[in-house]
Amino acid sequence: MNTLLDRSILAFYQRCDHVDGEAFAAQLRAVHPGDWGATFPPVVYPPGFLTELGEAAAALLTLIFSLPERLFGGDIARQLTAQRLTSQQQADVLPFCTPHLLEKARLFARPDILLTHSGPKVVEMNVTPSLGGLGICDRYVQTWRQSALCQAMSQAGLELAAPPMGEIWGEVVHRYRRARGAHRPVMLELIDDPAENPEENFARPDFLQVAEQAGFQVVTARPIDVRFQPDGVYVGQQKIDVVFTDLVFSEQLEHGISSDFFAALAQAEAQRQLDVFSIPASCALYDNKANLALLSDPAFAARFTPSERALTQRYIPPTFLLSEQTLARAQQERAQLVLKPGLGLCGHKVVFGYACTEQAWRAELDTQLAAGGSWILQTLVSDLWSYALPMTPEDVRMVCLGPLIFDGKYAGIYSREEAFNGKAVAVNRAQGATWTVGFERAAD
Repeated sequence: MNTLLDRSILAFYQRCDHVDGEAFAAQLRAVHPGDWGATFPPVVYPPGFLTELGEAAAALLTLIFSLPERLFGGDIARQLTAQRLTSQQQADVLPFCTPHLLEKARLFARPDILLTHSGPKVVEMNVTPSLGGLGICDRYVQTWRQSALCQAMSQAGLELAAPPMGEIWGEVVHRYRRARGAHRPVMLELIDDPAENPEENFARPDFLQVAEQAGFQVVTARPIDVRFQPDGVYVGQQKIDVVFTDLVFSEQLEHGISSDFFAALAQAEAQRQLDVFSIPASCALYDNKANLALLSDPAFAARFTPSERALTQRYIPPTFLLSEQTLARAQQERAQLVLKPGLGLCGHKVVFGYACTEQAWRAELDTQLAAGGSWILQTLVSDLWSYALPMTPEDVRMVCLGPLIFDGKYAGIYSREEAFNGKAVAVNRAQGATWTVGFERAAD
């Protein structure tokens, strides 16, 4: 069961008389407000295992980013049509698909990867600045290094390694800043919900730590708090130098945030008044799960080299778009399929065919076809790998690894673990999964 885990760490855990998870949780809550259900002790992989996975994730993202030119000759409108966006969604996205805005959109990404007995399988590609794991991973690492278990492990000659995620993030943001002044730059963390008190936003404490360590003063606010003046963009009396959007395109639509607001941000950036990371509609071109269907489509196979096809076939389960032409296949293969919204997040609206009757499945397919928009059908990842640590052999868990890729560089892994009952489920913190950092044992 534990074949992917590091044997030296497993042997160390086997010798442990007591692992004080409550003490670690208390330490973590002291720096990370709220009960996020952190996994302890951490799952540890052999040297190089996660690094290699991160490099593969970066290579797959390169393929995703190549699709506009490779498949559509640079015609973004054709790609949006191929993704099956509605006409209104296309009208919302296309104006923000300029070369500069798309370059910014490609900077921050996190594929989600299920571990299976036949190798890692990428089930979605998140391409957005608003990535789960940013901030909390660094806090976990810092708290881990202060724990008694870490110190005992170190005394036994065992060290754990994880990239400095926040440091890499800060380097990328500064690298792409164009509007620079002599003062300490002010970064706006832009959140989506107009009814939320920005000071109480759940992600603010962790984002604050990462951004301040990168040299920014941070303001958290909503679009309704932002003012556009001739000399720049303000929240209250505070002039903003950098905007970091903590929302995705589907959340923009959900909360009715006007495209005009983001057009004004893009215009301010064009005038060198500030820098924006990144426009949600720009990210949507790459953030759509429909791109996995395009990569899997046999009609496009000749557009990729043999090595690129091998990479796709190794990591991406067969995926196709829901359409009138694929409806019969979707019905016939119900038990082996998962229905997902192309622009969804956090596991919302994901439907497992095996959990539906034939009638309920057909009704779901008909409903989404009638509503329009991007919906994909992905082959169920059924041969899931699971683990149980020696001190808790009854707690069998499946794993979803999220390697964060910043400007093409592997920056660490946000891992989520869920109780495994023999069948695939959505593994997401928003759905109740626990989380931890992706640790490798440091090489000898």
